[in-house]
Amino acid sequence: MADGLGEFSGLLSSVAPEGLHGAGFRCEAWAVTGAKAGTRREREVTAAARARRLHVHPDRIESRCMYAVDRAGITYSAMQARGESEVKRSVSYPRAGEPGFSGIIPDALDRLVMGLLGVELAARPSR
Repeated sequence: MADGLGEFSGLLSSVAPEGLHGAGFRCEAWAVTGAKAGTRREREVTAAARARRLHVHPDRIESRCMYAVDRAGITYSAMQARGESEVKRSVSYPRAGEPGFSGIIPDALDRLVMGLLGVELAARPSR
């Protein structure tokens, strides 16, 4: 749906409810935790995620996830691993040169926010 928004953006923004400030997505997904930024493990996990291969990763965990993007391009995420009570939360502000969040879900949410709200968000840097 997010890929096809271009030609329908005007229509979508005209029917977006007043007070709408962003878009969110909740799902259950596989995750691999503990990969520190800039390490070989992080690069391997990122490559597996982009190839949609986390479901076969030996360190995978099942998790509940929530991602959201607001009209300012701020991205929010929350993740709760199965069987755990702790919810890990993070926020990424759009800053030049910083990787922030990346992936198909944040990118799709960016497109939805731009199409629905008629705002322009900066492109996400790739990792």
